[in-house]
Parts: sequence; structure tokens; C-alpha cells
Amino acid sequence: MSYIIAALTGAFLLSLSDISSNYALENGLSNLTHTFWSHGVVYLIAILVAIYLMSKKGEILSNIRFPENKKAGCASLMAGLFGFLALLTINYAFSKSNNIGYTVALISTTSLITLIISNIFFNKPLETKGTIGILTILIGVYLISTCNNKLDH
Repeated sequence: MSYIIAALTGAFLLSLSDISSNYALENGLSNLTHTFWSHGVVYLIAILVAIYLMSKKGEILSNIRFPENKKAGCASLMAGLFGFLALLTINYAFSKSNNIGYTVALISTTSLITLIISNIFFNKPLETKGTIGILTILIGVYLISTCNNKLDH
């Protein structure tokens, strides 16, 4: 599977997740309750099943042991922490948004932020087309920010 198909499949699945989250939040679940059930319980079950199914016989413990490369292990823990904090803030944004399409578009600036941070900290190159893409994203963010997307209540 090419990275493009994988990325688009992931985007589609995230859209379904976002719509389901918005429905749950609009229908009385608190941010924390929703996060507990949607990501706490479901992720725990899913990761346990995945570890069981994807581990070769006798290798389960090696897949859940803290990595020998401590820096990579710490980076993985930081990714989890940042992801959790992002999830809470995204769910909060969904609960305050009238049209989650606008909210998701703003959240999609992660590509812009990731591109800039990768360039600054990891010296990843920026091509001219990438710079034009960044400017297009910024224009889109400005246009979306001028829309009335607040809930009335």
C-alpha cells in the first residue's frame, strides 16, 4: 500500500472518528468521559489484541518492554502525552464548534506546524511548492477564522 493510499485511508477513518466524537459530545458526554471510553478503553483493548496477534511466539514481552534506546522510548512517551493533550483540546474544540468541518480544517494545520518544526529542529528541506502550500494553509486558516462557527449555547 502506498503512503498516499494509507494516508487517505487514515484521513477517512479520522473523519469518522471526529464525527462520532462530535455526536457523543453534542449528546451529553463530557470531554473526559468520551476520552476515557473512546481512547482509554478502546485503545487498551485494541493494543492488547494487536500485540497478541502480531507478536511471534514468545516475543510478546519484548514488544511491551521499555526500549533499549532510552531516547527513542522517551520520545514515544512524549508522543503519547502530547497526543493525549491534543485529544482533550480537540474534543473541547468540537464541543464548542457549530460545524466540525471548520474545526477539523483548523486542526489540519498540524501538517503546517510539523513541516515548520521539522525544518527548524531536524533541518528537513522546504521546497518552493511546500512554501506555497504553507501560505495556502495560512490563507485558509484566516478565511475559516472569519466564519461564524460558535455554538449559540
